[in-house]
Amino acid sequence: MTVPLVSEEEEPELAVEHETPETILIERSNGQLVHSAIDQLPVHFREILLLCEVEEMSYQEIAEHFPFR
Repeated sequence: MTVPLVSEEEEPELAVEHETPETILIERSNGQLVHSAIDQLPVHFREILLLCEVEEMSYQEIAEHFPFR
């Protein structure tokens, strides 16, 4: 007779994620790459990105703010 390790009624437990020096370094490095890439954008693209991500404006609101015609 076999017995399952996890009963069918129980949800499997998710692995616990721990920060390690390596994951912290990778996150910082990725953040620096993103900031560097943003700094290289033309000003009007940076403004649009900030309106979307920081100010949480919708695409419709941004389009009304920057009418490209």
